[in-house]
Amino acid sequence: MLHGDRSNTKIDRGPWLSPEDCFTSAARRETTCILQYAKPQPRRTFLLPTSFDIDPSEHTSLLSKFLQLATLLIPKDTVHNALILRHPDLTLNNILLEPGSAKIASIIDWQDSINFPLFLQAGYPAFCEHDSEEQMEAKAKFRFEQANLYYTAATGLYNGNHWSALKIPHLGMRQYLHQQTGYLWDGDVINLRAAHVGITTPQVWDAITSERCPVVFSDQERHTAMEEANEWNECEELLDIIRNDLGIDPESGTEPANFEEDERDICWRNWPFKDDTDFPSSSLM
Repeated sequence: MLHGDRSNTKIDRGPWLSPEDCFTSAARRETTCILQYAKPQPRRTFLLPTSFDIDPSEHTSLLSKFLQLATLLIPKDTVHNALILRHPDLTLNNILLEPGSAKIASIIDWQDSINFPLFLQAGYPAFCEHDSEEQMEAKAKFRFEQANLYYTAATGLYNGNHWSALKIPHLGMRQYLHQQTGYLWDGDVINLRAAHVGITTPQVWDAITSERCPVVFSDQERHTAMEEANEWNECEELLDIIRNDLGIDPESGTEPANFEEDERDICWRNWPFKDDTDFPSSSLM
């Protein structure tokens, strides 16, 4: 994130010693970089592209609103603000077992881990999260549900602080808003705006704090934000279908182990001389 012109930008690079500094560091960084380098541009992504330029001031305005909300979104309990180191991608592929045993030998791929407050780190690891229903078979769904249940029970028994943090009201919405503030300017503020609108909804805000919300959106602004977010989600679902059909990941790549099979599949689908009675070689194996 700090390459090119951004590498010479004078920003607070840490270490951050308070929960407030940790929580607002990304928003402060992006505000500084946008003010110095960002230019108006259209939304170029596959998801809802525009034919007109979007001014970066829309982004900085939302980041400014986040900074107004930030101190009220941070839990008061010091346990939830304690700094912890947590694995950033705890998938089954990163958990190595001893041969012929269920005992964990090691956990790999810590390179992107950060030392952040517990309320920003708490959550379920990737192996407990469900994919969309279209992508799941019955056995896989059952396995994920078992893992989720076991992880929840184990957390309650052996990690009381984490269990307590998981029960923070609207924890996921707080983390999602914080995540959105760290993305680079690319002409797209749909999700950042929707995250603000969602967390400042009266019934949500009242569950977070008794303090008055310092950020106000009109009914029309809320309606427009949620309408755009719904359109964005529909486009994201369509893009997922296309990726799955092509056998590629979000970065448009394919797993090395699947490359040859995917290559044969694409060739077969585009082969102009096959008959209705022909089948790809993989289906005959």
